[in-house]
Amino acid sequence: MRKFSLLTLLFAISIVALLVGLVVTRSELAVKSARLKELLQEMRFLDIDDPAKINAISIPGFGQKSWRWRLHLPPDRRFRIRVAFDDIPAQGLPVGSPDRMVCELPGGESILTASIVKNGDGWGLSLFSESDGQQNFDFVSDIQAANTKWLAKRGGCSQNLTGHSTTVDGNPNKPFILVSYRDGISPTPGVVATNPAPTDGVLIWIQEMEPNR
Repeated sequence: MRKFSLLTLLFAISIVALLVGLVVTRSELAVKSARLKELLQEMRFLDIDDPAKINAISIPGFGQKSWRWRLHLPPDRRFRIRVAFDDIPAQGLPVGSPDRMVCELPGGESILTASIVKNGDGWGLSLFSESDGQQNFDFVSDIQAANTKWLAKRGGCSQNLTGHSTTVDGNPNKPFILVSYRDGISPTPGVVATNPAPTDGVLIWIQEMEPNR
């Protein structure tokens, strides 16, 4: 029968204890990592898995028809905000949308606020961007649409908001829609439904800038 010295036995016990400790530590780290993700979502902070992608999470706006996002944009590329107001489809971008904006967004992390506001006798889209408490831009653009009467409605609109529950990421080579806010339909009194056909609305998205812009 093979015999083991007390030193060998103690060494084996130490190895087993170390392995058990490593397993427990990895398990605890997994639990804490999952909890950290939950806290980031609850506090509306970005949870970035791939910094080479566009990342966005919505944060509370300033009332109806107002939206805000924490954004992360790859700092080695250039992006801008684009908007459309006419013939907004239920999904995707409108066909042949006029190129209304050349507003460049900063790389890295920033906060973007977009609000539909009264602008004189008409309506405007207010855009405000800040990074680390420093203003990047702040202006109001006229909503140049064929029909703006629907904007005065208190309800009856459908909304698709990116990042409303968690961080969403997207391919920087493709348009990244932030919000689609469209005039709805009422099939029966008191009921609002999404219009399946292109209709009046406000669509805001991020698009990579062309090299010569």
